[in-house]
Amino acid sequence: ISYKIMYYNPTITRPDLLERLYKFDEDLYTFARDNKIKNPRLRVEIVGSACLMLNEINIPATEDIDVIRMDKFVHEDFMIRHDINTRVQTMENYMPYNYQDRLVKFNIDTKIVDYYILSLEDAIVCKLVSARPKDDAHLEADNIADKIHWPTLKMCMEEMKLSLLNINDYKWMVNRYNNFVRRHNHEEVIIENI
Repeated sequence: ISYKIMYYNPTITRPDLLERLYKFDEDLYTFARDNKIKNPRLRVEIVGSACLMLNEINIPATEDIDVIRMDKFVHEDFMIRHDINTRVQTMENYMPYNYQDRLVKFNIDTKIVDYYILSLEDAIVCKLVSARPKDDAHLEADNIADKIHWPTLKMCMEEMKLSLLNINDYKWMVNRYNNFVRRHNHEEVIIENI
């Protein structure tokens, strides 16, 4: 049995993802109204495969919506109902050091939630760092190379050196990164002399 079949069963397409984001917003709005919470706003930072989908990368589906941060407490029932999880919070040190500076507001018409997503370049670095089969498959999406700002991608990978506790991990990640940029004929952003 392959890793992919055993542990990964993506069913959420981009339309499903958008529907969940709208419904999550609607449910939280109703909760705030019913509990007389005045002028609430909630910031939600989306990472992972859902982030790639929202960056319009052609991956077929994801299994959930990974959220690195919510700035106010949201009961877990709300998140489970919409396939939202915060398990990735434990992996924040495997993200480019200044990723928060590059978060992009995902503009959809919401009542209470402001959604932010990683820059495409930060999301790609996270996929390179992960090195799971599903993440490697996402990095082969047919439109990914055309959307990357290659100098920013290099900067994001260089920032990983600041995030990690082990320099040997960084060397391994740079090797994966360099292979990725070579496959896409962007040798100008190779990282050397690490």
